[in-house]
Amino acid sequence: MRSARAHPRSAGRGPGHFSTGDNRAADWGDNFRPQRNNTSKGASAKLDWDIFDGVNLTTITSYDRFDRDPETYDPSGVAFIDAQGVNHTEIDVFSQEVRFSSNNDSNLYWIAGVFYSYDDISEDYYLGTRSFFALALGIGEIATRYDQTTESIAGFAHIEWEFAPLPPDARRALHRRRPRMVGLHL
Repeated sequence: MRSARAHPRSAGRGPGHFSTGDNRAADWGDNFRPQRNNTSKGASAKLDWDIFDGVNLTTITSYDRFDRDPETYDPSGVAFIDAQGVNHTEIDVFSQEVRFSSNNDSNLYWIAGVFYSYDDISEDYYLGTRSFFALALGIGEIATRYDQTTESIAGFAHIEWEFAPLPPDARRALHRRRPRMVGLHL
């Protein structure tokens, strides 16, 4: 490991103004140390049932949770304490889909179903500042809290009828593309 030397202009000013090679020398106090402890958990299940001859039932259920325990950080990147931030987040998401579909060899294919989702988000952001510019503007702290809940439900359906099978050569001809050459000659 290469040893870090202090910049010549930091002589006599002590650690924190430029790298001294000591990772523990930093611009945060003992009562406010940067930390992050995020937790994300989730589960999902998909079940397929052939409930009748030619009819399939599919259900998909999902739940996710995200927690950001109070995360503390110093966003400024300068060598003195001028700003400190704290974030806290909780997110819960649930979704459910139920659909019926055909599963036979007939010329008729169909699918129909319902989708439901719910999410709840709660976040707190706090930024405390001691910088000259922020204090001169009268900004000592910024605290933002918001809660958002969203619920949605949707229905869907689709039907196809193959009235005549296409011969294999016709399918290839429908999907064949001819390249076009574009050029500039001077």
